[in-house]
Amino acid sequence: MKSLLFLILINLCLFAKDAKPLLTFKNSYDILKIVEQYLPVDPVIIEAGAFKGEDSLRMAKKWKKGKIHSFEPIPDVYTRLKNNTQPYKNIQTYQLAIGQTVGVVQMHVSELSAQPEKSFGSSSLLPPMDHLKHAPHVKFPRTVEVKSSTFDTWANENSISHVDFMWLDMQGYELNALKASPKILDTVKVLLTEISFSEVYEGQHQFAEVKEWLENKGFVLIAIDTKYKWFGDAIFVKKSSIP
Repeated sequence: MKSLLFLILINLCLFAKDAKPLLTFKNSYDILKIVEQYLPVDPVIIEAGAFKGEDSLRMAKKWKKGKIHSFEPIPDVYTRLKNNTQPYKNIQTYQLAIGQTVGVVQMHVSELSAQPEKSFGSSSLLPPMDHLKHAPHVKFPRTVEVKSSTFDTWANENSISHVDFMWLDMQGYELNALKASPKILDTVKVLLTEISFSEVYEGQHQFAEVKEWLENKGFVLIAIDTKYKWFGDAIFVKKSSIP
């Protein structure tokens, strides 16, 4: 009930009176059902922040003719990603952080209190802020140097002419990365991005700003997940891709 009330509040506060009601989703399977209608049978897909590869595997199984490019910068997590996805020829993995610069950057590594020294899925290029309050069982005890690039640089180096679907779980750094790569963004049909309703990470862009920026780039918000009050996920579709 709280999630439903929060979704209604978002619609009332942030969306035009003539906007279509937003779809909702609860899991990865719901996401794929929503986005598949906008994608070809052989989509080029990016998952940035792939962690251990669960969602990359789901997409590889769903779009057997597609190509999934999965990014995970933290060494021990990347090893798990590579091992988990190795049987699937349509998944290519990269031990790389995607951001605004090409070079080496500091990643703030997250760990569960109950599992110290084992990287968790909340690591970010940004220092934690409200995350420490909302999820006190998640700690950020260290940083690690990782290689970094931009989507545009990576695409140019790998002869990637377009991307149909972006799945971004970058812990507050999604908009930074998109702003740094206008060329590849211009080719994207569908975009799933994590969103925040407070400063979960220091200096991150929050939901209203992300939504406004993407709308100015020709995207339309069609679905949202708000099961948590402080963060969620949103699906945007390029207007030209909507039937």
